[in-house]
Amino acid sequence: MVISRAIFGIKSIRKVLFLLIFIVVFIFILLWVYTLLTTTTIIVESSNPSNYVSITPVKNGLPLVSQMTSAKHFLSISVRYGEYQLGVFNNSNRLVKTVTINESSKKTYKLYLDSFSVTPVGVYGSSLSYLYPGSSSLTFLDSSGLLTTINQNNIVSVLGNIKYSSATWNASGLGLLRNSMGIFLFKNGSISNLKLPFKLTPKSSVNYFIDNKGYIYISNGGELYMGSGSGNFHKIFQSNNSIIRMSSNSGTIALLLSPDKNNPDLQGNITLLNGSKNLETNIFSQDIAVSPDGKYIASLSTGGINIYNSSMSLVDNSTSNGTISDMAWGNGDTLYYSSGGSLWKYSIANNYSGQIAQTAGQSYIDNIYPDYSGSFVYFTVSNSPIINTSQSGNQLYRIGLNRTAQNFQFSSFSAIFPNVLQGLCSVNYVNFNSAILYVSYPSNISQQYCASSLQRYLSAFSIDTSGLDIVYQPLATG
Repeated sequence: MVISRAIFGIKSIRKVLFLLIFIVVFIFILLWVYTLLTTTTIIVESSNPSNYVSITPVKNGLPLVSQMTSAKHFLSISVRYGEYQLGVFNNSNRLVKTVTINESSKKTYKLYLDSFSVTPVGVYGSSLSYLYPGSSSLTFLDSSGLLTTINQNNIVSVLGNIKYSSATWNASGLGLLRNSMGIFLFKNGSISNLKLPFKLTPKSSVNYFIDNKGYIYISNGGELYMGSGSGNFHKIFQSNNSIIRMSSNSGTIALLLSPDKNNPDLQGNITLLNGSKNLETNIFSQDIAVSPDGKYIASLSTGGINIYNSSMSLVDNSTSNGTISDMAWGNGDTLYYSSGGSLWKYSIANNYSGQIAQTAGQSYIDNIYPDYSGSFVYFTVSNSPIINTSQSGNQLYRIGLNRTAQNFQFSSFSAIFPNVLQGLCSVNYVNFNSAILYVSYPSNISQQYCASSLQRYLSAFSIDTSGLDIVYQPLATG
């Protein structure tokens, strides 16, 4: 009897122990599942091994600096849902991005951050637009619409006296220029009239594009023609709706069709022409851009940028960092885009989106022009937001993608030039292949007088003129 009771007691204890173990394991599993469902791994990376990267929790809009985690070049930590500030910094620059991690976030949130030096390139007139950033020259329309170039010796030249309202370029510098008289072909420094397949009138709704193989696409209303610099246009597409934007590369043609033929807007639905197939979609967009290889289509809308493949299947929709003002493909699968005064890039291959530059003060990046060598990204900056409706900016800047050496003495020149000094000495600068100040002066003032005025002016900003390349130009008379 005593033995039976002892055995029964042992079995009861075992049951209790098993029950306790089961409860503990069950709670542990619940905690593990809860943690798994409410945490995300954040990865912050910088290509510069000397940069530091950081992850800082944010509470009530303020970063909790005491809880900041930082490391050189690369950092990966698991975090709970919440708001975090991700940053990259070195001795001279700092970039931060605030992100919210929640149930809709990816299990691994990877952000590529890098800190590039923003340097001014120059100002010609009050603004410039429609830039072609070549490796040995810059070509653009100045503020009055004159075609202008800056060569590798920093010499500014105006090509003729005809004014244009818009332009577009391909990777080799082949360009199309438009004004009220027609559409013109720019090739190897020469300008010729393009033979259109229709009569151009003031009421014509015309768009045009030239791809990297030199094929020219011109639309008139809902008709799309394809040809070359010698003309030979033939119709390849027709719609009852007007074509309001287009982009093409490597055989992939993307069109935006206005929903209302009688009232064409700046937004429309995407139609894709790829070989013999036409793919009409209900995807509403403000702007489109086809990647250089023709494999991807970037679509800009009020929600940000969506990237599709050549079958119009969504590839990524993570580039929604505030209001996007412009986007442009660089080499390969890298897309550059701007939001306010920030410049970002997104890589499809590496599946990351990272801020690479920040302009100073309350400034806005209007238009982006990556050069086709992969060395620089040029962009124009103004003091007021322009959301994809203008091609003009007040200042031209660039960042060196390959850590190209920069003249930091010129970094402040965009704030103090162009300017007219005492005695009507006009000062501007160009910083393309080298940094040069241009000083123009009237005939009744000597060069020495302007040199003294410039020295006094720059000394107020602690800038020594002895190390500057300065060109003095007498103003033309008569």
